[in-house]
Amino acid sequence: MSLRLRLLAIVLAAALAPIAPLAIALLLQVRDAVYGRRMADARAQLAAAVAAANTCAGRSCVEAVARGAGGRLIGVPCAAPMSREGEELALCEELSSGVALELRQDLSPVRRELGALDARLLLTLGVFVALLLAVAVALLERGVVRRLSEVDAALEAVGAEKCCAPAGSPAWAGSPPVWRTKWETRWRRCSATRR
Repeated sequence: MSLRLRLLAIVLAAALAPIAPLAIALLLQVRDAVYGRRMADARAQLAAAVAAANTCAGRSCVEAVARGAGGRLIGVPCAAPMSREGEELALCEELSSGVALELRQDLSPVRRELGALDARLLLTLGVFVALLLAVAVALLERGVVRRLSEVDAALEAVGAEKCCAPAGSPAWAGSPPVWRTKWETRWRRCSATRR
């Protein structure tokens, strides 16, 4: 593997190591905030409907308030003050008239909103990582790779000087045919550099 490719892999790993957990934490916080806002809106709507229903004198008024809030009247007691069934949130509160008001909220729009937010957030993080990689690779290329390339070329030159065998016997004498070709190539290269 080339030096540039290794440095790119190191920079990519160094960029993704801290960003991936932060991205996950950020996505979880966004999800919790969006669901929390939706639940707070539903609770406020239920509290307003319960306050209006408790001021009613007759059952028809209570039913009208429940319909206006998008809920329904059920028998007392509530199974749970708040429950979630699939994509639906159910809130329930008992009224002073002996019945309970149940309000259901559809959470599928929240899921779609979170999907759109996740896509935008991941795209932004991808662009940020790409910019970070480009800057890091450019700085490494200028500061490290060029210097290491010079060192590598110097080591190649030193290795080329050592590859030459003594003048009397060729280095490939007694070598298998595969190695003989390599030795011959090195011998010619050494001979050319000596001239």
